[in-house]
Amino acid sequence: VRIIQDTIVVIVDKPVVANILAPFLVSKFKYANIFTISTMYIGLYEFEYPRGLSFSDIPRLSDPRWKPRNIPDFSPVQEIFSDRAVKLDISPTEILSKATQILFSSNMGSSGVIAFHTLISECLGAEHAKAEYKTIVTYSLAPDAIEASLKNLWSTKDSWYEQLLNTA
Repeated sequence: VRIIQDTIVVIVDKPVVANILAPFLVSKFKYANIFTISTMYIGLYEFEYPRGLSFSDIPRLSDPRWKPRNIPDFSPVQEIFSDRAVKLDISPTEILSKATQILFSSNMGSSGVIAFHTLISECLGAEHAKAEYKTIVTYSLAPDAIEASLKNLWSTKDSWYEQLLNTA
C-alpha cells in the first residue's frame, strides 16, 4: 500500500509563527509534507515619505513588486516537523509550484493580505492570486485559538479578504 503525501504550503508573516504553528499543522496534516514561506524577507516599499506627505501624495510609477531585503542568514522557506521548522535553501517559487494545497496564515491585517496576494502573483501568476485559499486566522497564537482556527478555516473568497486587499 502506497500512501500519497500532499505538499502543504502555509504562507506566514514571520518564521516565529511557523515555529508556533508547527505541532498543530503536523497534527492536522498527518500524511503531508508541510512547508512555510515567510513574507518577512520581502517588502513592497522601502522608503520614508517626505515630511508632511502621505502615500497618496506620491505619484504611482508602476505596479508594486517585491524588493528583496538584505537579512543575513535568512531563508523564507522552512520545512515543518512536529517540534520545529527547519530552514531550506530553495526559492518560494519552487516550493509553491509543488504545492497540492496553499494556506494563508493571517492576523487579519491589510499588510499580510497584500503580502500574500503579491507573493502568489509573483511566484505563480495573477490568475493564481485570484484563486480561493483557505486561511488560518491567527488573532491569537495561544494553543486553543490555533486549534479553533484550524477547525474553522476561513477563505480568501470571503468579504474580509477583498476588503483588506482593497484597503492595502
